[in-house]
Order: sequence, then structure tokens, then C-alpha cells
Amino acid sequence: MKIEPRVEAELPRSFQFPEPEVDEAYMRASYQPGDIAVGMKKGGLVVHAGGRPVLVDQLDVEDINHPTASVQEMLLADDGQQALIRSVGPKTAGLAEQWIQLNRPHRLTIRRNVDRPLTWWYTGTAVRTENQLCWPDGTKLQVVEGTIVSIQPSGRTDAKAHYGGMQYADPHPFTYPTITVKPADGQLKVIVTTPNSE
Repeated sequence: MKIEPRVEAELPRSFQFPEPEVDEAYMRASYQPGDIAVGMKKGGLVVHAGGRPVLVDQLDVEDINHPTASVQEMLLADDGQQALIRSVGPKTAGLAEQWIQLNRPHRLTIRRNVDRPLTWWYTGTAVRTENQLCWPDGTKLQVVEGTIVSIQPSGRTDAKAHYGGMQYADPHPFTYPTITVKPADGQLKVIVTTPNSE
């Protein structure tokens, strides 16, 4: 028997797990391949656009032996056309208030009050033009407030670990570029768009 791929009608496009030990929120433009999808866990952000990660914070929120504290506050709102995650923290990463606004179907605006440069990783071959990264399919990430100060082509190594924390021996680990962005007067604003967003 062949099972055809399909998306169920009326699936929610945003949801939140507010329990302190989980502390996660998600929102997506749609269930179509390549559209924007966003996740936040304990203040750390993951953004997919164009079918790839374009912004994955380098915040340590996955260590099961030393669980990260939940943020001070996280709220999720969605009216169908726009969805918004607002959070406060984590202060240990220099983050105060964050607003992650998805304007469906093709535009995501990230505003962060932060007191230090932030570094995240991404995948794919992106071309940098001043304060913008552009992927071959037309997906763009533009730093509107703040400045890209460096891109390290192999800045992140995907190190796999057992449940207890012991590292796997990996002779061919995956590496990904990292980007470091300096805020402007404590403000960082990033806009992510997918094709046909104009």
C-alpha cells in the first residue's frame, strides 16, 4: 500500500510549550517545503527558510547534564496573517527582550535587545553583500540594525554525543559557517525573506 504525502487541513501554524522545563515556541508560514519556520527554545532561536537553516543561535540549550533555565517570559500570538514570539532573556547570553515577527507568507523580522555580539550558524552557499546574505534560490538574510563583523567558513563542527555526554568518534564531522553580528546601540534587527516576498 502506498501512502501519499499530504498535509492535514487546518493544522495549527504556531504552538507553544510553556512548561519551564520545556520553554519552547514555534511558528511557520505554512507547511509547504521551503517556507519560513521558526523555533525558540529557552530564548535560543532557530530559523529555516528556503529549505535550510539560515540562523541557528550558538546558545547552549541542549546540555541534558546542565539544563538551561527557562527565560523570564515567553508569549506567542497569532492572528493568521501575523505571528509573534516575544521573550525576555536569556540574560546569560546578553539578551533582554526579543520580538520575532512572522508576516505570512514570506517575511520574518527579528528584533533583539542585546548587550554583546551574537554568533549563529547556517547552511548552504550564501553570498555576502555588505550586511546581507543571499542563497541561490533567492532566500535572503539582511542585518538592518547592527553589523556583520565576521563570517567563519568552518566555524561550527557538528559534534555528536551519546545521551550521557560522551562524544562520538567522527572521522568526517560536518562543519558549517558561522556569522558574528555586532548590535547597534544594543539593538539588533534581522529580516529574513523567501522568494516572492516583494
